[in-house]
Amino acid sequence: MATKGKFLVITSVFASSDIGNIRDNNEDNFIIANLVTSQTYTFPQAIKQPIEKNRLLMAVSDGMGGAQGGEIAAAIAVYGLKLELTRLMKSENSNNEVDLLVKALEKVNQLIWQTSRENIELQGMGATITAILVSGNRAYIAEVGDSRAYIIRDKKIKQITTDQSLFEILSKTGSVKKLLPSENTRNIILQSMGGQEKIHAAVTTLEIHVGDYLLLCSDGLSNMLSSSEICAFIDKSPNLERAGARMIELAKERGGDDNITVVIANFEGNGLSKTGNRSITQSMEVLTAFNPLTKDLEHRICRVTQQMGSGELKENPDLIFRSTLGIMPPTEYPYRSQALSESDKSIEFLYGASKQLSSVIAQIQQLESWLENQGNLDAELQKAIVHLEYAIKNTQKIEIVARKARALIERLSTKPSYPLDK
Repeated sequence: MATKGKFLVITSVFASSDIGNIRDNNEDNFIIANLVTSQTYTFPQAIKQPIEKNRLLMAVSDGMGGAQGGEIAAAIAVYGLKLELTRLMKSENSNNEVDLLVKALEKVNQLIWQTSRENIELQGMGATITAILVSGNRAYIAEVGDSRAYIIRDKKIKQITTDQSLFEILSKTGSVKKLLPSENTRNIILQSMGGQEKIHAAVTTLEIHVGDYLLLCSDGLSNMLSSSEICAFIDKSPNLERAGARMIELAKERGGDDNITVVIANFEGNGLSKTGNRSITQSMEVLTAFNPLTKDLEHRICRVTQQMGSGELKENPDLIFRSTLGIMPPTEYPYRSQALSESDKSIEFLYGASKQLSSVIAQIQQLESWLENQGNLDAELQKAIVHLEYAIKNTQKIEIVARKARALIERLSTKPSYPLDK
């Protein structure tokens, strides 16, 4: 029998993030880190460790918010989680990985929430996060938002996480086709890091076996590729790097209208058991689940369920949609991101226009001075300067109004779409 330290786990990793075809910036972020050595892995490689020291963190975050807020929130989410988990593991004498993971996520959520409240330019920022804490031969998968985690075993794939979105809730009721006003409803998530003061992370654990793959991704990938396609790329590609790169390529070929991020890990080594006859489902255990329904509103679940089967639904299909929103926390206006983005573009244009007009005035003044030295002063130049100065003042007034309108959009669009008791 092998002695302690001879049981090894070899984790091959790959991660990549792409801006996609449409977005101006990449609000996704990811991390792969060794929580024992604090080393962060950027390039594809194999990490070989004794099973008793096998402590890895892998996470994907999808940011949201005006200006650079999404990028900042996602960066805080992944790097803050690494720092907080490392600190907790050193300061707390606990072998309860679930407790440590949840505590770390709650701490990072508070950090993003507070940062958003203290900085006007970052108000409304938030991020999803799906993280895997590998400890020995077990993986603990935590989720806040709708970034996904999958396991691939014996050429079969299973989604570990459940999207914490309005679309997913309505899908379970069978009401999506009748009740969703547009595809934009897919983007309404029910909680995010920094989106509210407290979070409720969903945590699932599973035993890792020889040959297993764990994959994390943002919705820029999962909205474009089916789980069977993801499984096929993992199975048929010569290595993780090729599999990940080809998945991102296909997501871009199909539109690439969002940032695309993927993290893949493959597990080998004599420290892990072989799968035997155990299925993926038998290896998994849900430890904590996200429930958007508060305890004092549980009676509304029965009301919605009853309405679903009633004749009233056929005459008024919007009823369940309103009732469902009534038992959920306040959600954002579905077109909020688009409205804020367009407002930002308008403000940037107006500011740029003022600067350009000022530059034109400076050029005209130089021309005027030169002509004066030549004894050939043109009175029309002074009139042009007056008109330009008037245009600058009006542009600046419009910019002020645009900024006020943007602030209203940001503040009012976070209110619930329907009254709670409607």
